[in-house]
Amino acid sequence: MDDFFSDFSFGGASDFGANQWSEREWLEYVRRARAEVDKVAALYAQNRPNGMDFESIARLAGWNISPIDDADDSHADEPITLINHPIYIASRALIICLNSAIEDIVSRERCDALFVLHLSSLIHEAARLICVAVNSTDLGEDVLARTFYKSAIMCLNSILAKIERFGNYTEIWPSKNRATLAIFDLRQLCLNLSE
Repeated sequence: MDDFFSDFSFGGASDFGANQWSEREWLEYVRRARAEVDKVAALYAQNRPNGMDFESIARLAGWNISPIDDADDSHADEPITLINHPIYIASRALIICLNSAIEDIVSRERCDALFVLHLSSLIHEAARLICVAVNSTDLGEDVLARTFYKSAIMCLNSILAKIERFGNYTEIWPSKNRATLAIFDLRQLCLNLSE
């Protein structure tokens, strides 16, 4: 076996970090991270339609998503990983809200399966691009991160164009508005971080 793979095997028991948590502790950590995403999503769904801006909602949930202030140590007692990064938490919450609004729209519109698959693929791709951008930032690859954020913006623009195909009649307007708000907030988040 190649020396690289024998020393750094993917299935090995080695944990190179200073934190030597048990699997149970990591599972609890993952649950807490998911709960944070759900908390931000719930606060967003409750407050964004009433005019509260997304940065205020994130702060209300205990997360600082300002690109200017990297000194957010509110969760410093836990290991720093992708799933507890403020931008990851915020973007995942927005993707959840976007998916919920899109689900409402396509169920009311009885959309063609291929259209729904394409729309879903675009949302998944935007989420993936943002996730890779966050990870690139943490690895110190700022230019790469900006590239991924800009790619995510293009993907979000494609989603918005698809959503605009739906009319503005009474039954779907609230869901379409929620989807549009989530897309605009995701785009703004990406724009702020790509500068």
